[in-house]
Amino acid sequence: MKHLITKILMVGVFASLITAQTDVSGVISSNTTWSTNVNIVGNLLVSSGVTLTIEPGVTVAFQGEYYLQIEGSLVADGNATSRIKFTNNTQTPAGGYWQHIYFKSNPNVGSISYCHFQFGGKAGYFIKSDNAAAGNNSTRSIKENIFEEFYHSNSATG
Repeated sequence: MKHLITKILMVGVFASLITAQTDVSGVISSNTTWSTNVNIVGNLLVSSGVTLTIEPGVTVAFQGEYYLQIEGSLVADGNATSRIKFTNNTQTPAGGYWQHIYFKSNPNVGSISYCHFQFGGKAGYFIKSDNAAAGNNSTRSIKENIFEEFYHSNSATG
């Protein structure tokens, strides 16, 4: 009986360590919510008029030098105890492994808060916008984020 209980506990522990992951690339053409971990396996476009929502605690892992281009809206709002992580999924992480998040065409919609960005910024930045000066009319909010281990032309860390 003791061994059976031990085996059941071990199965439960191992099952909790396995996290569901979804591979994504291409075009997101309808409103989408990510509530489980995601692997970016190619460049990804969020179409105009479409919202991509990423829930707290989700890890977005890039499998190469890919980017996330936003022509619609991105809502990536973690919280103080459950950040959203944008990272790579290699065993030897280094700054610049993935590209960036690029707000194009409609750069003032959405929010990014309580996110943890690491090992990205191949072009020297994590977040890019065609509209650098959003001004007071902006409906995009970027706050309470952590940026680390980004690519820098003089070193592998930032």
